[in-house]
Amino acid sequence: MYLNTTPKILSIFISLLILSVSSLAVAENTVPHIKADISPLSISIPPPPKSKPDASASELNPVGDYDRHYVPLEAYFIGKDSLSSDHWIYVSLALKEQSVFLKDSTSENFVLLNDGKHVWTKYFWKSRPAAESDLKIGTIVIFLEKGGDLYYVQPNNYETSLDYLWIMATIIDVNDIAKGYVTVSGPSKVGLGNLRVVIQ
Repeated sequence: MYLNTTPKILSIFISLLILSVSSLAVAENTVPHIKADISPLSISIPPPPKSKPDASASELNPVGDYDRHYVPLEAYFIGKDSLSSDHWIYVSLALKEQSVFLKDSTSENFVLLNDGKHVWTKYFWKSRPAAESDLKIGTIVIFLEKGGDLYYVQPNNYETSLDYLWIMATIIDVNDIAKGYVTVSGPSKVGLGNLRVVIQ
């Protein structure tokens, strides 16, 4: 009896074994394969920020603080000669520059503000805007040669103070102060707001 059932049991075992192998093969074919992405990373680098635009020349004052005539406080007016009592001369805005070389015992080295040229001269003056008490005959004044309707007018910005010429002269008539100007040697009419006086 036992010998007759052994082949049947063996046949069933083999069938189950074949079925298990087939199931594994099917399962392997149906499981999706995940492919690893091993390509190099692509890094996006943002462009550098745009630089801030440079300030325009009108926004800059290259030599520090200035007064109401847009004349730098540390600036001098320089000339080629001195002023006589009945004469006028052109003067230029400049900064004094220290130099290890001395041209002579009286001359100083200056840098012109309008073009950067170096000038040696012994004629130089510090100045300030004129006050009402300065408006009298004989006062030495400096003014901008910028024409208005009736008289020379003051600069309205730093560039104007460099673009126009400056004149040193002497007040010779104050009868028109009520009209807003005085007359200086030349003669020329100069607005009260355009006058500077020498302080050194």
